[in-house]
Amino acid sequence: MVTGSQTQTSSSGTECVFEIYGSTDLALVQAHAGVNGTSGATTLATPGTPTPANLPAATAECQSNAIAEEAACPTGDDVSRPAARCAESWSRYDAEGCGEAWLAYITCRTEEVATLDCTSGEISACTVYQDAYFQCQSAFASSTGCSVSGNSAANCAGGRGTYGYTCLGGTPPAANCLPAAPTGSSVATFCCY
Repeated sequence: MVTGSQTQTSSSGTECVFEIYGSTDLALVQAHAGVNGTSGATTLATPGTPTPANLPAATAECQSNAIAEEAACPTGDDVSRPAARCAESWSRYDAEGCGEAWLAYITCRTEEVATLDCTSGEISACTVYQDAYFQCQSAFASSTGCSVSGNSAANCAGGRGTYGYTCLGGTPPAANCLPAAPTGSSVATFCCY
């Protein structure tokens, strides 16, 4: 079991501390979250094929979530910023084949918003999906030796691909990837999808 915490501060200065925990043992994660047998969580924890064409659907779900959470715990903040951060996060997780896990987490938060703890930001029923996308990310990194690179728009311009990757082993994360635009780094970078 790996544990930790993350503090996020809103533009109004309100701080939320999120507990983060995970394990490669799904049953342990579910027990820790107080849920058992959540259907599809094992599948979500396994990287799939990225689907960048699903960005509009993910953006719509992120917008719904931001509106629901603002209604449940009003801050007066513009919901477009958390919705945009959510969609950016979806793209990063999607590049790792974990977009479905992220979207399951966001959908759960929207559906379970009535149980949102406004102090901690936690919704205990959704923790299993959060752990699924953490596990999915870990599985992607360990199986490919790659991470999502930060400047895909510039490095993958000209039809090279949608998502950029930095790969320590020099092997792209998938078939049909192209070398990224030169970055000045000795680490191999690729564009895919």
